[in-house]
Amino acid sequence: MSMSLRENILRTCRLPRTDVLLAGRARMLTHDERELVLAVLVRGQSVASMASLMGEPVGTVRSRLWRLARRLASQKFLDVMRALPYLSPEDAALGRMRYGQNLPRRELCSRLGIKRYALTRRLVNLNAQVQAIRRVRNHSLLREAVERLSQPAEPALCADD
Repeated sequence: MSMSLRENILRTCRLPRTDVLLAGRARMLTHDERELVLAVLVRGQSVASMASLMGEPVGTVRSRLWRLARRLASQKFLDVMRALPYLSPEDAALGRMRYGQNLPRRELCSRLGIKRYALTRRLVNLNAQVQAIRRVRNHSLLREAVERLSQPAEPALCADD
């Protein structure tokens, strides 16, 4: 018995089988990527019909769909998506661009107008915040943990001061 492409992707990538959860995860993708995922995985359109609409070869659309499914199933993507409401607007936008749209660092630098080193520092800070949010189970403690992470560290006082 042959499995459909939809069932194969959902099973292999361990994506949720409910359309509502899948559509919720697809919100962070770009418009074209979101339309492709929703059309094939939620509405059940064939890859061939989507390829003809997009003007792309069927193999290209199929491999793009697999990449999108793997990204939607990745733990980093899910962690960033769950952390978005607790992040500052700047960090949330960076998270959407880096992990939702999967933009390369060079593109992020040009869009944000910063050097690569500054981008690396911001991504490290974002990852630390996302990991802290992931570890905190109690939502009442969540805001406090995020506020502590976003505040600059106070300089240590010397004994002579």
